[in-house]
Amino acid sequence: MSDKRLSTVDPLSLAIEECTFITSVMRKSTKSASSGPLSTLLGTQFGKESTPYGEDEGSTRLSAFLKSGNKIKEDDHFLSGFIELRSMLSELKTINDIDMLTLLQPFLLLIKSPITSGYITDIAVSSLSKFVRYGIVNENCPNIFQCLGQIVSALSHCRFEGSDQTQDDILLIKIIQLLELIVTSNLGDLLTDDSMYESVSTCFSLAINTRRREILRSAAETSLIGITEKIFTKLRYIQIDSGIDHNVKTTEVELTATTETGELPNDIIGGTEYGESHDCAVKDKVSADELAETGIQVRNSQESSNSSAQLDHDGSQDHKNYGDDQSYSTAGKTNLPIADDDQLPFGIPCMKEYMNHTIEILSPDNQFRFTESSRVLALNILNTIVEVSGGVIVHHPSLFQLISDRACHHLVQLVQTADSPYLLTLAMKLFLNLTLTMNHYLKIQIELLMTTIFQCMVADSKMLVNDLDRNVERIFEMGQKGTFEVEPLSAKEIEELGAEFHTGKLPVIKEILAETLSVLWVRSPLFFNSLFQSYDCDFDRSDMAESLLKLLCRLSASEVTLFTTSNVPSICMEGVVSFVDGVYERTRTASKANIEFEKLQPNQLVLQQIKKSDFIECTKKWNEKPQKGLEMLQEKGFIHDINDVSEVSRFLFEKSGRIDKKKLGELLAKPSNTELLKEFVKLLDFRNLRPDEALRMLLNNFRLPGEAQQIERIIEAFNERYIACQDSEAISPTAEDGDEKVTPDQDSLLVLSFSIIMLNTDLHNPNVKKPMTLEDYQRNLRGCYKGKDFPEWYTEKIYHSIREKEIIMPEEHRGTSKWYETVWHSLIAEQATKMLSDDVIVREDDNLEDSLQFDKVLFEKTSKYIVSTLVTMFDDATHDSVVTRMISTVEKCAAIASYFGMRDLVDHIIEIVAHLTTLTGVKPSEFALESRESLPITELRLEKENETITVSYLSVLFGRDFRAQLSTLVLFRILKKSNFRVSKHWDFLVKIVLTLFENGLIEPNLFPEFQKRIGLGKLSKPKPEFQFSRTKALKDNGLFSTFSSYLKGLSDDTPEPTDEEIECTLSAMECIKTSNISSLFRSVSKTSPENINALVSILLKSIPKKEKTDPRLFIPETLFILEICVCYLLLTGDSKLVVEILNLCDEIFSPAEDFRMGCLVRVNAYKLLLLHNGDDSNVDLLNSTIDKFYDIADKNRDALMKYGSVILHPLQMLILVKGTWCQKILARNSKYWSLIRIFASSPKNTELVYQFMRNLVETLPEIITYQNYMDVLGLLDEISAVGAYGAQWEQEYDKLIASGHKVEKNKNPFQELVATATKSITLTLGLTKLFDSSDFRSTVPNDTDSSSIWYPLIEAIAHQCYNPCRELRSHALKALTTLLISSDLPLDSLSPELVLDAGCIRLLLELLKPDVEGTDAEGMIKTQHDVLNLTCKVILIYKFTDVNAVISKVLAISSKFIVKNRHRQNFKDEVLEFLKNMLLVKKEQVSLENLEKLQIDKSLKQMIDGIREAEDTDGKENLKSSTQE
Repeated sequence: MSDKRLSTVDPLSLAIEECTFITSVMRKSTKSASSGPLSTLLGTQFGKESTPYGEDEGSTRLSAFLKSGNKIKEDDHFLSGFIELRSMLSELKTINDIDMLTLLQPFLLLIKSPITSGYITDIAVSSLSKFVRYGIVNENCPNIFQCLGQIVSALSHCRFEGSDQTQDDILLIKIIQLLELIVTSNLGDLLTDDSMYESVSTCFSLAINTRRREILRSAAETSLIGITEKIFTKLRYIQIDSGIDHNVKTTEVELTATTETGELPNDIIGGTEYGESHDCAVKDKVSADELAETGIQVRNSQESSNSSAQLDHDGSQDHKNYGDDQSYSTAGKTNLPIADDDQLPFGIPCMKEYMNHTIEILSPDNQFRFTESSRVLALNILNTIVEVSGGVIVHHPSLFQLISDRACHHLVQLVQTADSPYLLTLAMKLFLNLTLTMNHYLKIQIELLMTTIFQCMVADSKMLVNDLDRNVERIFEMGQKGTFEVEPLSAKEIEELGAEFHTGKLPVIKEILAETLSVLWVRSPLFFNSLFQSYDCDFDRSDMAESLLKLLCRLSASEVTLFTTSNVPSICMEGVVSFVDGVYERTRTASKANIEFEKLQPNQLVLQQIKKSDFIECTKKWNEKPQKGLEMLQEKGFIHDINDVSEVSRFLFEKSGRIDKKKLGELLAKPSNTELLKEFVKLLDFRNLRPDEALRMLLNNFRLPGEAQQIERIIEAFNERYIACQDSEAISPTAEDGDEKVTPDQDSLLVLSFSIIMLNTDLHNPNVKKPMTLEDYQRNLRGCYKGKDFPEWYTEKIYHSIREKEIIMPEEHRGTSKWYETVWHSLIAEQATKMLSDDVIVREDDNLEDSLQFDKVLFEKTSKYIVSTLVTMFDDATHDSVVTRMISTVEKCAAIASYFGMRDLVDHIIEIVAHLTTLTGVKPSEFALESRESLPITELRLEKENETITVSYLSVLFGRDFRAQLSTLVLFRILKKSNFRVSKHWDFLVKIVLTLFENGLIEPNLFPEFQKRIGLGKLSKPKPEFQFSRTKALKDNGLFSTFSSYLKGLSDDTPEPTDEEIECTLSAMECIKTSNISSLFRSVSKTSPENINALVSILLKSIPKKEKTDPRLFIPETLFILEICVCYLLLTGDSKLVVEILNLCDEIFSPAEDFRMGCLVRVNAYKLLLLHNGDDSNVDLLNSTIDKFYDIADKNRDALMKYGSVILHPLQMLILVKGTWCQKILARNSKYWSLIRIFASSPKNTELVYQFMRNLVETLPEIITYQNYMDVLGLLDEISAVGAYGAQWEQEYDKLIASGHKVEKNKNPFQELVATATKSITLTLGLTKLFDSSDFRSTVPNDTDSSSIWYPLIEAIAHQCYNPCRELRSHALKALTTLLISSDLPLDSLSPELVLDAGCIRLLLELLKPDVEGTDAEGMIKTQHDVLNLTCKVILIYKFTDVNAVISKVLAISSKFIVKNRHRQNFKDEVLEFLKNMLLVKKEQVSLENLEKLQIDKSLKQMIDGIREAEDTDGKENLKSSTQE
């Protein structure tokens, strides 16, 4: 025996102490010592006040009894028992020397005695409790099984004389707690089934007895739950039952704690009335002989044998006379000792009986028999059982059957009928526990339970779906309808809602149902996913996941609170959000893992679900016409070959859930389908089943036909299969156990099968007045089992099985009171069939790829309902956190749809959220201006904040509206996540942007880089209606200022915004800034050309109509849209859209006179940029654009000059970009060159045009042709001419020097311009290199002298030789000199006269003009001098045809210069020197005589005369010399 005990007191001493104490109490008890029936038995032994052993005679007598074993007569058997026990203990050394039953026997007898006072019984119970708690009674004691059985029996049958009810209840609580202690301790593992159930039944009976006080019942309930935990914890250690052969007679354990009818015993434990106890005590006094028969013995070391004492287990006759006519069934129990080896610890029998009684309390048939508290207790017990052993109980068929059949059956009806919130709460808790622990094994039951829950919450599911569809239409089509307003419910609508939701359940009941369901999705993020796999993907099951989500969506509506509590919508909405969150997290995880959904291998369940609708359609056709249905099934791919009976039979067996059972029975019974029938029956497993059970399984699949021949064919096929399923080796009965196995042959089974069908009809047909009895049934089967009778136990089981549970024909009871039972038993049988065919597969599906596929299908089916529900709640909610949660969930829906490729849904969400911003005009703002009806668009400069804002009616409302701002932020987040894919729904997005633009809330310059590169100025915001400047900071305003601001807002004459309106506007601006709307268009530009073009098309449709638009907005908004489109089309180059924009520009901006030059220039710049990406089909548009722009330039040159840089870039790029389609076309267009020349004349544009010409000459010389040569030359000359601006500084410089100032000569502000002009002259000179190129020569017409191109070039350079700028003239003159004297000049092919005329003569004539000379009075003298010098040099070099004429012309011009500059002697002398030298060289070729006749200055004539005289002198000298020679 173990020494590990709780108490430090010696156990033997403790036992003696307890005996002494109880003896003392009994001795002092009035009833025990001096009165009552006991006194007559005890005589005078305890009459004295001294101890009972005070006299020698008594002592001698007791000692003699102990030694001789003689019986004590006329003594109190209880008291004497304790005295004798104490005497025994006093002679022992340790407690182990006494048998435990001997030690406990007096205590147990006392506890069971109904004539003992409650006080004494309390002491006995306390002593017994100590023995157990202190480990005196432990698992190592001999005879522990019997000992524990006696203890439990005594406690369970405790009776005492009742006195004070409170004290009695305290005693009973002690007994209950002691029972719980025994059961829950290690001793509990040694209890037998009978003892364990006796403990359970005791607590159970007390707990459900409404006559007991609440505290006692509560204590019993608490202990019962603890006992339940102990019992069913053991289930996990019990070996799984391999199954029962129902054809073999088995011995079942029968528990004595149950009544003869198999029910719980009534509560009889505890006190009785004294009078009743007294009468009973007289009748049932225990004699000394009876006490002796109990055999109290002492274990003595001197004795050779050690026998055990046995307490009469049936408790004598006490139970029969004091139980208020409620007796325990103890028949069959013997008083023979039972060895410990024969005792088995409790197990399945106890558990089964316990569950059976517990479940029976919940039966609808017992709803008036048991109180609500009893049903609550039963539910608590079942919840405990499932919580403790739910995962194990499924492996024990006898227990699981109770759960799957009766418990679930009662639970369904309890949910349907319960009106008590607490009772329903526990029922739903049981539903949750079953779902969480056995969902894969209770698939059908859970479906029925969930369907029941749905029906309790919604009365009309069709109306629910219709309402959801209407809400989807309201949300998803608000753009088309142009409105989104919620109107109060009318009386009719409320009535319709009542028809939809009035189920007869209290609102709190519906809340409990909703809360219960919420545990499922909170418990697992894969709840909806798993539900979808289990039900929606199963052909025979309903779409539970889809139905649940629809229900949650509908119950999330605010109007549902009319028929539920206010908590139901939020609970259901949480479920919807939970589903979205779960799917979103999985898609996000997949995205991070780079899992591309489109590339996933299709899951078979998903494919099955997709085919489910087709399957349902096929089964409907089959139910109408089976043959047509089979053909359709083959067509849809569900059956490959309808002629293959094996395949067809398997299909009909496995997919029979939706098939008409009557039609199936008729089909199988046809003579032509015999093989099909046999194949079908082969799919059933009848092993270890009796024929009635096998028939029940068979007929669950179809309805038995009515014709006898058809029935016979089915029975024959059944018999053949049944015999094949039975074990071929018969089990012979043994003498040891008497088992016998019934194995009927073909003939016996045929008779038995028909008898079962007839018995089923006879017992359950209401038309049968006198049903068949068991004896009748057995008599009918005499001699039918192999020439003998069937065993009685066999036919008895068949009879009772049919009587208790009808073999249901599935359609027989439709519309009757049996319909629910019919459906239920059909479902249970279906479940059994599925389990036998290994259809139950426990999935722990953590495969992300498969989960994603399930998510996609389920989300696709419910997404519109979910989104519309979220939007509705977003609009209805008043709390900011709820509003934020709703819109963020909508964003998650968009992200999910984007991942799954559901583009249409993403587009719809974008449109819906766009409307929620209130900026599209579809959904009105819920706010209104308090201080005024309207607010003009006002620009306000906040000087303190150094910020300019535009306050408007829209900005104020938007700034107040938290929902609108939140929607705006989410909208642009969704756009980003959708990769800015453009769709038709972007119409409303563009509408938002334009609305913000019109109210000055966004920056119009979305592409600043483009503007900078082209040279475009910034777009301006629409002009405000009013402008103000505010010097005081917003936060500095005091009370008076605020009141003043409010009064201003009320004034019609003062449009200045109030402080509150300014704050709202700033809030709106902050929201828009955070949304980063400007990045939207930049992001779209990085997408595909097709996507960009789609947005351009939408933008073009959004261009305002002039006649319908505020003039203040028309131009800014049009340019804003056009610039975006132009930037996009420069990327895509879509010719169709380019043409559309060009035509639109011509249409909008005509006539040109109605528009400002800046606008026209910008539009034409857009057009030119777009034409860059055109093609040959756009020639007319190109020419038209150039012509129109030239007309504008011609009429408004001065105004146009301001925008030169804007237009020059696109103009030049049309030619400079190599390979453009319009290069050659524009190169031949004179107006093109003229436009550029016009801009070149402006100093601001000169450098830009020069660079254009330099690039053209250096990189694209082929562009310069004979046809555009003069245009190019003129353009270069125009560039050179602009250098004249440098003359201003030169002349100013001269004045400053003349006045004595010291000035740096290099600080000419026009130096860059002069340098550009100088380079232009050089570039002009460089054109001579092009003349010899083959490209240029190829452009010269055949009938044209190619040398003629030189003269314009010489003239162009000569033109700059009289430029007002000295530096430029000097450079030009050098260039001219170089050109005229250069050997590159092809003089052989040119006319010297024409060259001289172009290069010098015309130049000299220009220099003679006063206005030319006046541009630089001092500097021009030198130029005249240099040009005359150059002219003389040219005359000397060139060979003229008529030199006299040339020199005559030069002399005439020179004469004018001499006359004009007569006051400049140096000039005259230098000129005369040039001319003299020229004439001296050319004197042989000219006629000096004729020259003297010219009308020239006399100085020139004198010079000529001098030359002649010198010539004559030289002639005479030469003549004289020759003569002398």
